[in-house]
Amino acid sequence: MKIQGISFDGKFFSEEQHKMNSYLSGLRNGVPLTDEIRPLERSKTDKQLATYFGLLMEKVVTQADDKAIDTSEFLRLIIQDDLPSGNRLDKNFLYELLLKLCPVCRSGKKLTLSKMTTVELSKFYELCWNLMSSRGFDIPKPQKDWREKK
Repeated sequence: MKIQGISFDGKFFSEEQHKMNSYLSGLRNGVPLTDEIRPLERSKTDKQLATYFGLLMEKVVTQADDKAIDTSEFLRLIIQDDLPSGNRLDKNFLYELLLKLCPVCRSGKKLTLSKMTTVELSKFYELCWNLMSSRGFDIPKPQKDWREKK
């Protein structure tokens, strides 16, 4: 549950405070919870979002649909010889790519690692493992003590 409010004279005020109290009263004692209060940040403008989603993304998807370009053909078009070379593959790029290539969904919504349950993360790992193994990457099955072996 996420509640938004404002600070006033060093106190937190929210019109949704009753929602939180109702939610908490429905939980059994001893349920682990987390709480975070931080300023809301607006890191982008509505105009920037409209330009990205309404112009760039919309035009690329529409033109790909018009030309019957699927994801595999799109990747072939994007990954051509004229791309800058020498850029090292890093974990952030690989993570974002694998989220797209091996999506795990809940209620029709694609999940990131931070939102996945242990079962969903196991499924994601298996999908990634199968994809990478089928492309020639030798990835051993995970061991429980892999962190200590680093």
